[in-house]
Amino acid sequence: MTGGNDRAARLRELRERTRLVPGSREASVCAGMYESFGRLNREVLRLCTDWQVRPGGALNDHTDAAYDWSVIDRLTAVDQRAGPLLRRLGETVPRFAPYVDRLRSARQRVVDGEHDWFTSPRVDSYHTVWMELHEDLLAALGLARER
Repeated sequence: MTGGNDRAARLRELRERTRLVPGSREASVCAGMYESFGRLNREVLRLCTDWQVRPGGALNDHTDAAYDWSVIDRLTAVDQRAGPLLRRLGETVPRFAPYVDRLRSARQRVVDGEHDWFTSPRVDSYHTVWMELHEDLLAALGLARER
């Protein structure tokens, strides 16, 4: 087997080990969360774009505090809606429980003025944690990412 085939096999094995048992209570609760997640995901992706790029296509240099706060306020609203869903999921499937605190921590750091904590891949930013959550939900339900 070549290195690429080994990696593909390891990824398939990992997805199978992290998949919830189809038809189980855990899978049912996770599927319910995933239905709500789609709407929230679109909002988070829009927020990340708005954080990085201003209306009209100019890069956001973060010199307009009013604009930045409007995006942060929207992030806070999405986070407040996601929190209860994630808490319920975490109570049923414990591996999802840490996402609430990780997302809140990243959001708080953004509120405190640490801009990297919104979208940077170098830290446990809101976007980074959100994308990890998305991958975990897909793996738990045995779904493929939509292209």
